Amino acid sequence: MATWILVAQRDAAHVYRWTGPKDPLQPLHDFAYRDGRLLESTPAKGPSHEPSSHRTHVHVPTGADETHFLKELLQFLDHARAAGGFDRLFFVGEPKLLAELHKLVPASMKDELAGDVKKNLGHLTVHELREHLAHDVFLGSRADA
Repeated sequence: MATWILVAQRDAAHVYRWTGPKDPLQPLHDFAYRDGRLLESTPAKGPSHEPSSHRTHVHVPTGADETHFLKELLQFLDHARAAGGFDRLFFVGEPKLLAELHKLVPASMKDELAGDVKKNLGHLTVHELREHLAHDVFLGSRADA
C-alpha cells in the first residue's frame, strides 16, 4: 500500500502518493478553488517538478465557500481510501486550515490519518516537498511538526 499526502492551502490542494522514503513523491491530483467551484486535474504521466505544472480542468462541482472546498477534498480522499488507494494519509498545511479540515474528516477515514505537518508547503516543488517531508512521513509515526 501507499501513503498519500494532502498539501492544502486556502484555494488549492495537491495530492501525492509516496510508497517509501527512497521512492519519488508522485503527484496524483491538483485541486483549485476558484469562484465557488472546485477544479480537479490529474497530472500528466511522467515526472513533474511543479505541483501545478500539468493542470487541466476535469471536474467542476458547484460550491460557495471554503468549507465546501474542504468537504469536496475529503470526499475525494474517502472514495480513494474505500477503493484501497492508500493505507496512511498525512495532511500538510497551515495550522488553522488543518484544524478546520480535521473537524470535517469522516469517521471512515480517521484510522488512516497518520499525522499533520503544520506548515504551508504548497509553494514547494515536488523535490523540495519530498526532502522536507521525508522525516515526518517515514521516520515519525504521528507527525505533528
